Amino acid sequence: MKNDKIKVTSAGHDYEELPETYVIFITENDVLQRNLPIYNIDRYIGQNMELFKDGSHIIYVNSQIQDDTPLGKLMQDMYCTDPAKLNYKEFAPQMEFLKHSKDGEGEMRDLFEEYAHQVGQQIGQQLAQQMGQQIGQQIGQQLGQKIGQQLGQEIGEKIAKEKVKEATKKATMKAAKTTKKKTLKDMALKMLKRGDSVEDVAEITSLPPESVRALQASM
Repeated sequence: MKNDKIKVTSAGHDYEELPETYVIFITENDVLQRNLPIYNIDRYIGQNMELFKDGSHIIYVNSQIQDDTPLGKLMQDMYCTDPAKLNYKEFAPQMEFLKHSKDGEGEMRDLFEEYAHQVGQQIGQQLAQQMGQQIGQQIGQQLGQKIGQQLGQEIGEKIAKEKVKEATKKATMKAAKTTKKKTLKDMALKMLKRGDSVEDVAEITSLPPESVRALQASM
C-alpha cells in the first residue's frame, strides 16, 4: 500500500491514540483452506480468550469465491477482462486503459491498492460495528448476571430474615399464651381447693365453666 495510507502516532503520544488498522490480503487461492469468502483475524488473550483491543486487524479475502454477494461480485470484477461485464460499472472506464494498454500497467498496482483500501474501510467499519455489538452484549450479560446475583442474594436474605422474625414472633406468642393458660389453671385449682364455686372461678379466671368443671373433676 502507499505510504500516505499508513497513519501512526508520533513520539510522546498515548497508546490509546493509535488508530484502528486493517491489513487486507486479497488472495488468488483459499490460503487458509476453510472455504470461506473472508477471514477476519484478531488477537485474543490466550488464558481467557478475551479480545485484545490493540486496534489491529488482518483480513484475508478469498478471491475464488465469486458468488452473488457484494464481496463475491467484487471478486468477479477482479478477474473480469471485459469492461461491459463488470458488476461495478464505475470501474469500467479505466479498465480498458489499465488492462489493455502498456501505459496503464504502471497504474494498475495503484488502482488495486486504492480499491483494496476502499473495500477495507467498508469491511473494517462493518466489522467494528459487529464487534462493538458483540462486546456490548457480552459486557451487558456479565453485568446483568452480577447485578442479578447480588439482588437475588439481598432479596433472599431479606425474605429469610422476615420469615425468621415471623416465626420467632409466633413462637413467642404461643409460649406466652401457653404460660398464661397454665397460670390461670393453677389459680383455678387453688380456688377450687379452698371451696370457691365453679361459677366464681370461671368469672375470675375467664376460663370456660366446662374447663373449670374438668379441673374440679381431676382433683
